[in-house]
Amino acid sequence: MARCWLDFHDPRGTVFLAGTGRSGTTWLAEVLNAQNDFRLLFEPFFQDEVALFRGWWKPHLYLRPYEVKGRYTESIRWVIEGRLRDPWVDHFNRRWIARRRLIKEIRANLFLKWLRTAYPELPIIFLLRHPVACALSQARMEWPPRFDRFLEQPALMEDHLNPYRDLLREWPTLFEARVVMWCCLNWVPLRQMKPGEMDVIFYEDLCRRPAEVLPPLCERIGVRYGPRMEQHLRRLSALSTPASAIAQQDDPVTAWQGQVSAEEVERAMAILRRFGLDRIYDESPQPRLPASECLNLFSA
Repeated sequence: MARCWLDFHDPRGTVFLAGTGRSGTTWLAEVLNAQNDFRLLFEPFFQDEVALFRGWWKPHLYLRPYEVKGRYTESIRWVIEGRLRDPWVDHFNRRWIARRRLIKEIRANLFLKWLRTAYPELPIIFLLRHPVACALSQARMEWPPRFDRFLEQPALMEDHLNPYRDLLREWPTLFEARVVMWCCLNWVPLRQMKPGEMDVIFYEDLCRRPAEVLPPLCERIGVRYGPRMEQHLRRLSALSTPASAIAQQDDPVTAWQGQVSAEEVERAMAILRRFGLDRIYDESPQPRLPASECLNLFSA
């Protein structure tokens, strides 16, 4: 028998969680929804799985913030208001009557500022994890870096990435290419957003000091921090692989240090310096500054 559910469609009931692939977004979504407060929408903008978006541009679509009316407006509204029903989107959902929804997405970084403009009251959470850790995890998943998704978007190149065209066309190793991808997908939203327009959260802080990070975040998005969240912090994410640091009972913050050479780390840092992102992460596993200061680095 098919399940029936209701989703009350006020966009003010939506929270948007974004990040890059393998940064811990699924884990954080599970933690924030530990009490089943939300209908969980899992990666609704994944064109390969969600029919509504198969006519979209390639993954990592860029939308100019001031162009809030266009061909993509209606389909995005269906997601924000919870009108989209799809087996892929709902396969982690456990709430069938919902006034609130949590959207977890790794392909929306380049239109987060558009979302902020179109939906001024939408809480946006942006999760950052060390680029080397993300690159290694993506390598285990055999995710190929695809710079055509950037180069074939003239507005994105003109507005943000033209100074880095050389990095998008030539890279010595796949490891370095994945670091370049990480920089592009994080630098664009960080430079677009102003302080107060989204909550930046470090994966490393969630691992090291969740009791300091989560309660204020929960207060801002209107959920209660409690024992169930603390229990979920100690669980494997639904998308954890057997090779992940947590599954191997290793420290997820520092595990990458034993898996890359000093030369690879230095090449990664040289790429970060090109974007100014070395002010956030360096050779050490911990971020260099409080997450609350990230939006002060690049915003005009």
